[in-house]
Amino acid sequence: MPYAPRHPRTARRLLGVCGIGTNGSAEDYHLIGRDHIPFVEITPTPDAKPTRGM
Repeated sequence: MPYAPRHPRTARRLLGVCGIGTNGSAEDYHLIGRDHIPFVEITPTPDAKPTRGM
């Protein structure tokens, strides 16, 4: 189960901090995630070496 339905008050407050309103429905949370919250994927190349203390 996604985070927002399990923690509706916290999800609403977190979005409020970001300036995003919600009606609390699962569909609304889905649309917010799709349209307003950027995600990136970092995929290391085969020759990448781990580093520490960047």
